[in-house]
Amino acid sequence: MHPIRSTRRPSLTNASFWDKPRAQLDYIIKDASEAARAMRDHDPIAEAKYLEQVNDAVTVLGHRSRSK
Repeated sequence: MHPIRSTRRPSLTNASFWDKPRAQLDYIIKDASEAARAMRDHDPIAEAKYLEQVNDAVTVLGHRSRSK
């Protein structure tokens, strides 16, 4: 028996990420991860913003891979 999968997309802070191609999402993950590391211990609000971008990009890629 297969579990029921939701076909709804999760809501994201960065909703425009749904329309971006994989290459752009990969770049966002790389760039925002580096920026979050740079903000660590300097600006927790900026660090959280960059980590949210990473999370949203990974969420979109994961949803796409499960939707195939």
